[in-house]
Amino acid sequence: MNMKLEAGIEIEPRKSAQAPWPQIVCPTCRKGSLALKNSAVQCANCGASLPVTNGVIDLIPEPSSERRFWQDIVDWNVFVQLYESRLWRTGPFGNIFFGISFKKELEVIMQALALQNEGKLLDIACGPGIYTRAFARRLHRGTVAGLDLSTPMVTYAHAKAQSEGIPNIFFIHGDAQDLPFPDNELDAASCCGALHLFPDLPKTLSGVFRVLKPGGRFAVAAARVPSIGPVRKKLRDWYHRRTGVKAFFVEELASLFGEAGFSDFVCHHAVRWWIIVSAVKPG
Repeated sequence: MNMKLEAGIEIEPRKSAQAPWPQIVCPTCRKGSLALKNSAVQCANCGASLPVTNGVIDLIPEPSSERRFWQDIVDWNVFVQLYESRLWRTGPFGNIFFGISFKKELEVIMQALALQNEGKLLDIACGPGIYTRAFARRLHRGTVAGLDLSTPMVTYAHAKAQSEGIPNIFFIHGDAQDLPFPDNELDAASCCGALHLFPDLPKTLSGVFRVLKPGGRFAVAAARVPSIGPVRKKLRDWYHRRTGVKAFFVEELASLFGEAGFSDFVCHHAVRWWIIVSAVKPG
């Protein structure tokens, strides 16, 4: 049993007390919103049709010819399964590497986003949905969208959310550097474990700023440059040139967020290889 939602997407029926689904803008004409037609989403404005595969809205059905090595890694099924196992983020190795447990990190991010019961949140580069599902449970009268460039990741994320019976969540195969939402659409956004992978960070941050409502909050967990002496910037830059992975200094992120228009930048955690920060779109 489906119903047509405010966003134009037919996913699961909403309870009357729940927030509406966010609008998803057609990536072809950039004007119309998408509505489900059989096994595809179709733009009411230009008629463009895009597939819905395994429950995931696919806004980039054609694979990009420009890929970095880490994109191939995250598409491996074994990595998808490993990501939220105790061998990585939720286990003791992850706690040591990040300097914070996953449970504590989640709580820090939720507090930074001021998550209560309602609102529309976007989890950018959501991976297998390990953060996305937790946000959806907290926003039990709200809506959470997970977006990722990896098809295997969002396919797994959708299946996992379905198996856990989480109704207020959906997933998009899309590009974080081209967010498919109207201006001032979302109450909050997060990006946990991927900001260091984006090739054009100013463009990414400007896009997040655009889709957030005034007063909307953005929280990030990303790779940090550890304290390894005066050569650490040179080592960071060398590694970035060769892999596309760029760890950050706190001051560097503060500057980038400010240039994108954000205010109230706060660093919540900066230990070992991990940093957690947040900022606000001025009201």
